[in-house]
Amino acid sequence: MTNVCAHRGASLVHKENTLEAFTHAVVLGSDWIELDVWLTSDGNVVVHHDETIGPDLNIQELRASDLPQEIPSLKTAMEACTGANMNIELKVSDATPTEKLVDSVLEVAGNASHDQQILLSSFSRDVLEYARAASPTIQLGFLTVGDFEEKKNFLQGLALSDFQAVHPHYLAVDEDFVITSHEYGLEVNVWTVNEPEMIRGLIQIGVDGVITDDPQLALEIVDALIR
Repeated sequence: MTNVCAHRGASLVHKENTLEAFTHAVVLGSDWIELDVWLTSDGNVVVHHDETIGPDLNIQELRASDLPQEIPSLKTAMEACTGANMNIELKVSDATPTEKLVDSVLEVAGNASHDQQILLSSFSRDVLEYARAASPTIQLGFLTVGDFEEKKNFLQGLALSDFQAVHPHYLAVDEDFVITSHEYGLEVNVWTVNEPEMIRGLIQIGVDGVITDDPQLALEIVDALIR
């Protein structure tokens, strides 16, 4: 059955990447919640999509105590997500101490409840490969817009790196992509899909997860298809 992953929480109802958005996504019954994390200057992992707040405040140059209250720590977000699994996107820039970010996220993730799965995702292979070296058990998913030249070589490389999933943009996915991914033991979780017909079509070709801004709609579609 296809899982539904709430993109930055229930972001159509509440402001994205906030505790309210995460809590509401859990109440709806989302299987997974996707969120984005950065490392502050004092070594805290916080949840926010962009590197900056407004036009000129850079999260990586600020202390956690300097941030607006609506920006939660990963620890607090994990508590709000209790009841759903978590897809944590590691956000990096040229200024990011990536190893420290990964180590800090793994430390927080180590406190997840026993029934809460944690998956780390990133557009950076280097970041995920460091995460694999740091933890032999953490689940990893590689994000891509579909900018790969040879599909089989690309997917085989992810499998050889001991990644568990590939997270392509939905326009890069067809049934053959799903079949080939599964042949290499990779789950396919597509982003960010909100149109009902597209959600239905992706479910019907066998994707493992849809990452969506509208988890209520996606859950209704999944439920209708499995009746």
